[in-house]
Amino acid sequence: LCLMDQKNISFELVPIAEMLSKVKVGSLYYSYASLPENTIYQASSKKNPPLQAKELKSVLEIADEYYQKLLPISAGFLQGAETFGQQGNYQRAVFMLHQSMENHLRFLQLMIDGKANNVHHVNNRIKSLNEHFSMLRESIVGKDEEEKKRFRLLDSAFDAVKQISAFDASWLYEHCKFVLYTIEQLYLSFMEGLKAGHEKLLAIAEQKVANKNVEVAVGNLAAKDAALSNATASQFHAFPWPERYETDILHVLAQIRQENNPEQMML
Repeated sequence: LCLMDQKNISFELVPIAEMLSKVKVGSLYYSYASLPENTIYQASSKKNPPLQAKELKSVLEIADEYYQKLLPISAGFLQGAETFGQQGNYQRAVFMLHQSMENHLRFLQLMIDGKANNVHHVNNRIKSLNEHFSMLRESIVGKDEEEKKRFRLLDSAFDAVKQISAFDASWLYEHCKFVLYTIEQLYLSFMEGLKAGHEKLLAIAEQKVANKNVEVAVGNLAAKDAALSNATASQFHAFPWPERYETDILHVLAQIRQENNPEQMML
């Protein structure tokens, strides 16, 4: 809580159950926040197990699926807005911009919460994101009252209740392009960080497997050597061999064991 008094530090308190639930439904935001380099403090690791490589892989696949599906739709609406704008139909052009913005904000909701609501007004979608990105809200809706008033024309165009000028339509077109680009860059940033985290987890998992295999192999070899030595000793001591014979035979057996696998030896 001391972080609240410091400037330029963005943080969020997340219950572990909520984080794990969001990760399961494919939230990029919560998955990114759960990476060790992004976690400021975490309660007992015994109760809060770290994410595994397979979980991050699932998140990456879900996010890529949404990206491939939704971004072409937004681009199509943006192209439609440009076409209607060239024809002078600014009402229709801004409606296309509304559809493009709504679709991209839906994509942003999926990135954050792993799900999106079904409301059509972009302002309502932005409100649901304000909890995580209060600073992003200003970039989307505008910096001053005049820009915010223009941004509200998107919902007005959806409701078809107000005429729109060429100047306002042009500003909204450029602004929507900027917002769409910003959301896409945020997505790419999340994906880059998660892919790097996934590779690290894979490397750690592979190292654990390799270490375990080495331990098992060493243990098996030691057990076989001990069993062979015990068996050999018991056989020789069961019969009154001359000492020199016993020494020579043990030497031969040791040489055979070095040149062949113990499993292939039949005596």
